[in-house]
Amino acid sequence: SASNAPSTGNATSDDLSNELISPHAVLGITGREISPVNANYFSDGSNLYMDHSAILVIETTPGTDAADKLQAGDVLVSLDGTLVMSMDDITSILLNKAPGDIVKVEFYRQNSPAELLTENIILSDS
Repeated sequence: SASNAPSTGNATSDDLSNELISPHAVLGITGREISPVNANYFSDGSNLYMDHSAILVIETTPGTDAADKLQAGDVLVSLDGTLVMSMDDITSILLNKAPGDIVKVEFYRQNSPAELLTENIILSDS
């Protein structure tokens, strides 16, 4: 029947897909999940021990606020008070945010003193 015909890519479906690709908020990092224990992480040679997995920053996106405040090797443990144990967790939190919004990021910094750091980061749009 006609209702099972493949989409012709007409203007209506094109318009719809463009609406769905609206700018969304991004933190401005590339990261991956890491285990709770990381040897020789801090400047005094001590290990980073957490009670959950977290996000290791692989790189920051040039031109974003995150690039000014975070760096490769940082371990992110929470966004706005919510634990982040996977990149999906970060994505879920950012779904309710808009570019220009500010999120509070708690993290540890490699080769620095063993303390939890906090930065308020302005979200980007790409």
